[in-house]
Amino acid sequence: MEIYTDFGPMGFYSGLLPNAIRVTIKQAYRWPMMIFFPHFFTKLYPKSWTSRFKGLHKISAGITIASVETFFVCPIERIKVFLMTRINKNVHLIDFFRSQQNHWAIFLSLFNGLRAQLFRQIVSWTIFLYFENKFKRMARNYLNTPPEQQLGLGTICITSVCTGIVNVVVGTFTMFFIFLV
Repeated sequence: MEIYTDFGPMGFYSGLLPNAIRVTIKQAYRWPMMIFFPHFFTKLYPKSWTSRFKGLHKISAGITIASVETFFVCPIERIKVFLMTRINKNVHLIDFFRSQQNHWAIFLSLFNGLRAQLFRQIVSWTIFLYFENKFKRMARNYLNTPPEQQLGLGTICITSVCTGIVNVVVGTFTMFFIFLV
């Protein structure tokens, strides 16, 4: 009610444009990595490994994507948190950089929280890519679909929901674990 009273109906859409730009940029670099890295690791590993460990290329891709993404996203997230949690609204982004004593301190401050974010990203990406692959293989086996044939839209929707459920459950458990440690 306060948002509606203070800003009217447009108040519910506050921040829509910056968030849409953020999501668009994230998807623009995520999709190429999701396509490139699994194929890269499939070709990198010997056939004996990939046939014995069916999801190895997906796990390796997940770790790689998580690492790359974390090192790009962590400084941006750090600045976002600084701006969101500042008590005095007259404090600006330049004050974040001025508050540090030297360039090295600025750099370290930008990567504050890197370990927790990296751990969360690795778990999330590897679980997502591995279980997406696993559920699609299970669907192919169940439906007797050859690997070169595409799965139907309904099957993809079902495997996506299953992957999402596993990812959310494991991600929630991981975040709980991170807060305990």
